[in-house]
Amino acid sequence: MTVHVLGEYQTRVVPWPQPSPADRRLGQAIDANRRRLQIRWLADGQAEITTYSWIGVVRFDKHELHIVPKACGGNLGVLQMLDYASGLDAVRELDAVRHLAGAGAHLRDLVCHLLTRQSDAILRRGPNREYVTREDTLPAVRGRLLADRQLLRRFGQLDKLECRYDEYETDTLDNQVLAAGLSLAARTASAPTVRVHARRVATDFADLCDPTCLDPTAAATLLHYTRQNAHYRHAHYWSLLLLHGGAVEDLYRAGAGRAPVFLLDMNRLFEDFVTRLVIDAMAGTDVRVRPQARNTSVLIDESTGRPYGTVIPDLILTRGTRRLVIDVKYKLYDERNIDPSDLYQAFLYTQAFSHADTSPQLPTAVLVYPGDTGSGDRVLIRSSNGRPAARVRTTAIDLHAIMPALRDPNARIRLNETIRATLTSDTLSDVNV
Repeated sequence: MTVHVLGEYQTRVVPWPQPSPADRRLGQAIDANRRRLQIRWLADGQAEITTYSWIGVVRFDKHELHIVPKACGGNLGVLQMLDYASGLDAVRELDAVRHLAGAGAHLRDLVCHLLTRQSDAILRRGPNREYVTREDTLPAVRGRLLADRQLLRRFGQLDKLECRYDEYETDTLDNQVLAAGLSLAARTASAPTVRVHARRVATDFADLCDPTCLDPTAAATLLHYTRQNAHYRHAHYWSLLLLHGGAVEDLYRAGAGRAPVFLLDMNRLFEDFVTRLVIDAMAGTDVRVRPQARNTSVLIDESTGRPYGTVIPDLILTRGTRRLVIDVKYKLYDERNIDPSDLYQAFLYTQAFSHADTSPQLPTAVLVYPGDTGSGDRVLIRSSNGRPAARVRTTAIDLHAIMPALRDPNARIRLNETIRATLTSDTLSDVNV
């Protein structure tokens, strides 16, 4: 197996003689309808690989691609972002995989290791049992006799009775989610120690339940936690992440092709990460934070008066009658200018949400991206007669510096102050936080 290591937003030509039909099918499936990864096989026995914002592992017949993040400190940084954005705050778990990350383990192996450790701890504590309703044909009455079904199916038969009863067992959704993830980890983990541990724990969970009919997407909506199963929460998160990330779909969907692919969308993760950063920074202030506020009253079909489309800004900060829209982009704007499409989108937000008619300040939108901490470009948008219409300014977030601060209470206080001061300048600056 030849391993090629690439970063995001990179194009490289690598030796790749005679790609198999399976290689070509997988390459097409990954690139279908979404810019995850693009592979173009050249005539001279090479392949041109272009990466975007998706990171992870893709395994072909004789080649394996490791796409690692640049802006957040490698795969361990991705796990820290996932941990913080999801609200798990499982610092001890991440410390347990630090040695694997330092040894060069790829992202999927780190997730497999976290899932296996948590599932093993659940086994030692004792897996949960629940009363599960079963329906079966029995020689004697157990639970409740289904009289209508008995009459329709077995009229006059007394040796076979249609019954519904409750069984106290371990074949529950909680255990099925872990069994499905462990089965995948046991098949796909590359590191020998992770694979051996995953196989052992997967065998134990296979004796507890049957996950063959599990739909990960449906399971994620059905899971709920009480005091009895709260200790399953972390293991469920890593299991569903492994099941969803292994699909040739986005982070939160299930699909086919889970064995050779594990890809996460850093755009989505960075957006979730920044959303929690801002919410935490504005806690206890008079600034209200609204993430993903859907609005159908901005774009209107003039002929019918009906909504023409939906506008969904990443974040809206509100103080009194004033609003500031924040657009989050996982793009390397430290190295280049802002894309015109992002400027157009930000300008729409300033006109739709900033309440420019009631504010003496210029409508402003903030575009947040990963990079060296601090404000970057300030783009003034003017009308054709030279009158200022809006402003778009960029703010970089240094993920390398933020990760250690999230674990230090004093550093967190300073970080929150910095975020508040940076985001509330201009539009929201006239009122103290």
